[in-house]
Amino acid sequence: MSIGIQRAMWWCGAAFLALLFAGLLTAGFFPPIPANNTAAEVAQQYSEDADRIRLGCLFMIFGAAFTIPFYGVVAGQMQRMEGKFTPLVFTEVAAGAAGVVIIIFPTICFAVASYRPERDPDLVQLLNDLGWVPLLGVFAPALAQVGAISVAVLADARPDPIFPRWTAYAMLWSGLLFCPAIALLFFKDGIWAWNGLMAFWIAVPAFGIYTCVLMWATWQAISREERDRVVAAAEPALVGTELSRGG
Repeated sequence: MSIGIQRAMWWCGAAFLALLFAGLLTAGFFPPIPANNTAAEVAQQYSEDADRIRLGCLFMIFGAAFTIPFYGVVAGQMQRMEGKFTPLVFTEVAAGAAGVVIIIFPTICFAVASYRPERDPDLVQLLNDLGWVPLLGVFAPALAQVGAISVAVLADARPDPIFPRWTAYAMLWSGLLFCPAIALLFFKDGIWAWNGLMAFWIAVPAFGIYTCVLMWATWQAISREERDRVVAAAEPALVGTELSRGG
């Protein structure tokens, strides 16, 4: 694959982060609607901010699509680490595909709630719950992806690995910080609720850090691949020049 295509796919990762957070901010979901709000309070927010929420949902849906090419180029660099037999690449691709669903499904729930905000407040609250619980609490695909990439990095035996080894440890620590978010299933207020410290203010920045580390490592790997190709292309010309001089 050409370096230009790989760089274009890398930029899709930046577009994903930008659109995801732009969508959350536009919809008024940063921070989230409090988990302990009553059905009437939830319905009122969806009614008053309906257009903002719909626009924010559009941003997030488009943002989710950009993860596909980005994780594709990550998989390409992982293939360089693994060689011909690539079970970790398959794991990363499958986890990335599941991650798209984890973003799109909750976003659709938010969009449907804002589409008819005049409906029964209990139904609006149900759709809101169906959005926030999986968006923040279903972290398993992201954790599987973190594990697959980190193992591939740490198993890369070459002296100058494709991704620096420290990136694996940084991603693993970020992945561990996703885990406390599962407690949101048991709480509607406090630090464990979906709008609390553990599920939102720690887990969401941890996901951002993980993605930024992965983007940095992938960009460096693409740049190094480009330099290697230039050197490899120049070597035959240098050999030919030396032979002609010797003749």
